[in-house]
Amino acid sequence: MAGIYGGDDGWRWAIATTGVIAIIYALVFYIFARNTPAGSHYFRPKKLGGLEVSSKPDFWFYMLMTLPLVGCLFLLVWRLSPLGTKLLSEDGALIAMAAVTLLALY
Repeated sequence: MAGIYGGDDGWRWAIATTGVIAIIYALVFYIFARNTPAGSHYFRPKKLGGLEVSSKPDFWFYMLMTLPLVGCLFLLVWRLSPLGTKLLSEDGALIAMAAVTLLALY
């Protein structure tokens, strides 16, 4: 789209145009889209709450399923540390690692 506008500021006009198109699409979608099929109703669940663990194997499976999330958080801290992009100081990286560890243990 930047090629259509051309010039040094073509990319700015292209981004502005796609932003306007996105806003128009969002308004049309908000007005016409429905959450449920016509004639049906959404029923709220009677019981709201956290995930219930009913056995020890379920508990360990739940713990196993949280490992990728904790791994991603550690990876993010490592990439922001002085070993990665240097956006965190060494002390900041250690504090962030400690926070992720505490979150994982909680």
